[in-house]
Amino acid sequence: MDVQSAVENLKDALKAAVDEKKSAGIQAFEAGEYDIAKQAANQAKAIEPILEAADQIAKQWEAVQPPGDILEIEKTKPKAKAKEQESTEVDFVIPILQVLEDEGGKGPTNEILDKVKLIIKDQLKAADYELLDDSKTIRWRESAQTSIKGMVKRGLLHSKAPNGTLRITPQGRLYFFEQQK
Repeated sequence: MDVQSAVENLKDALKAAVDEKKSAGIQAFEAGEYDIAKQAANQAKAIEPILEAADQIAKQWEAVQPPGDILEIEKTKPKAKAKEQESTEVDFVIPILQVLEDEGGKGPTNEILDKVKLIIKDQLKAADYELLDDSKTIRWRESAQTSIKGMVKRGLLHSKAPNGTLRITPQGRLYFFEQQK
């Protein structure tokens, strides 16, 4: 993993942590647990400077990168070859459902995807670790996100889960266990 990817993964994890704290705060507030809601809000607020520091690291790293023409050589490699080698949407469905089952049916998207990566790392190809044209997103994570959207459409994941969170549906659970037979 290159430095830029590592920083982006850190930023994604921090954003997920903020979302998780905010979601917990909302739930606590709605349940009348105002002290817990305030604590969750304070925790989310405490993470924000860390996220800002990660943004600064990303900018500093970008500043020490080689000139654009050197980077363009990497970006102009034939994309057809990468497309042939990248994973397909189907590769992610069962691992995502498996991790959700292991995590009690729900969890922050970034944490779920980090655990999915551990399951499928042997199936991922070199092209899956390439940065997309936006230079921020790793190909396999984008493929996993596309798979998640398809899983929501198929009813395997809840469409109304809080932002940054995945939640398996009863239909998703049934599908997962049927595939295990």
